Amino acid sequence: MTAEKKSVKNRLWLFLLLVFVGGFLGGFTHEYRGGVFANAQTGNLINFGVALSTGNVSKALHCLCSFIAYTTGAFTCQRAMDRCRKSGRRWECILLTFELAMLVFLALLPSGAPFLITQVGINLMASMQYHTFKGVAGVNMATTFVTNHTRNLGVALEKTVFEHDPDQRRRIPMHLASLGTFILGVCCAAVTGRALDGYALLICLPPVAVNLAAYLRERES
Repeated sequence: MTAEKKSVKNRLWLFLLLVFVGGFLGGFTHEYRGGVFANAQTGNLINFGVALSTGNVSKALHCLCSFIAYTTGAFTCQRAMDRCRKSGRRWECILLTFELAMLVFLALLPSGAPFLITQVGINLMASMQYHTFKGVAGVNMATTFVTNHTRNLGVALEKTVFEHDPDQRRRIPMHLASLGTFILGVCCAAVTGRALDGYALLICLPPVAVNLAAYLRERES
């Protein structure tokens, strides 16, 4: 097997671990931290507009803060990636280490802490993760939301059925696996969050840690 095929970025199972985390964080914030969509901003902007129209200032501010945090995450991530590219450092390792620290911090927050702290922390993580892990094995995919998986699944099915495209055929199970894994993460958050509250976030540590270990090994080899 060539070095290219063994690359971390070609291992679907590692990517799916981050998809699970994405589903978990989205389900957790929506159910237990203010009903905000931490992973993507379309829903938050809809909620922002509805809140404005109904005079719900508190809800509108929460959604606006989420939007600003997500945008800040993308800005920070792009800047950090550019600097790491110039210095030869591995940005993925830095980001995954940051995610581990943030997850522990958020999990240990007192139960009475404002929801906004968790929302903003997860907004930052989700934005940076989406901007960093953009695909696997040459296929454009996302770890923090599933809109593109749904669209690309439809495209792959059409090209497989009518054009018999073997490359698109191999993408079908990849997108299905991502959709299923994301849903699994959401379900897990809904169940464990009810029982563990903030400590449920610690469930995300192993998937992130496994990815960090894989990137560190690849860097050293």
